[in-house]
Amino acid sequence: MNLTLQSATIIASLYAAMLLNAGNNPTAANSDKGKIAERWAASVSAEQSGDFAEALNQAGAWMAASGDNYLGVLRAGWLNYSAQDYPKAAAYYAQAAKTQPTALTPLLGLLTVAQAMGDAEKIQSSADRVLKIEPTNYKALMAAGGALLARGDHRKARGFYARVLAIYPEDTDAQSGAAWCSFYLGDRREALKAFQAIAMVNPSYPFVQEGLDLSAH
Repeated sequence: MNLTLQSATIIASLYAAMLLNAGNNPTAANSDKGKIAERWAASVSAEQSGDFAEALNQAGAWMAASGDNYLGVLRAGWLNYSAQDYPKAAAYYAQAAKTQPTALTPLLGLLTVAQAMGDAEKIQSSADRVLKIEPTNYKALMAAGGALLARGDHRKARGFYARVLAIYPEDTDAQSGAAWCSFYLGDRREALKAFQAIAMVNPSYPFVQEGLDLSAH
């Protein structure tokens, strides 16, 4: 059965006391560390076989034994995401982000979950949190641009795509996003130019022909 955060924390405290006592005995301490590592390996093995429930059990046991709440909770977030239990995944990622406020991984986890759920508002808020820490993060910039484009805020969306293109001028996805923003903003000449640039490299890119046709009229 899965360990809740509360129960895992209680068990972790008990294990911490045991490990402190074991510290006086190097042989026992090394043995305990080996057993802790076995828990992690067992979690990875269960994940690879598709048994996410067991992977979570082992991750909870590893967290309890190691006392590392951040990494254990982070892994629980990933495993729940992999099992498509998005609400639980979001809860674990949020807890990990609270434990390490400047860590990018749990924030990117929240962004990934929001994208899987199709929640535009949470996509935007998660992307904003990532960009406060790393302003050039590709995934967050593209996610923010996509969310704003879907909501019809084409000017702001184009701004995010422009930030991507300033770093990765060759990025076709950002070129396409910016092109559609230009089109919807009425700048058909700029849109046509962008769609033509895409077509010269990848004429089968999704909707590029539609973009060419619409922008040319």
